[in-house]
Amino acid sequence: MTRSYAAKKVHAFGGTLQGAVTKETDFVILGNKRRGISSKQLKAEQLISLGLDIQIMQEDDFIWVLSIPKAHIPSNMDEEY
Repeated sequence: MTRSYAAKKVHAFGGTLQGAVTKETDFVILGNKRRGISSKQLKAEQLISLGLDIQIMQEDDFIWVLSIPKAHIPSNMDEEY
């Protein structure tokens, strides 16, 4: 999945993309073609260790989440996507 396509899917769910991992980040998606640990993954892990609720997700799991019809996502979660 290209970043452009992923961005379109996230926007379709009402989410926004960030260029950096911050305390406002909810999810970090790890691409299938990555090599080693990225700086974004390291930053997310650092923030998680400080108690922030950031989910690190593999690309395949992200694709699976996107396949769930929006009607099946609880209304309180819909805002996070």
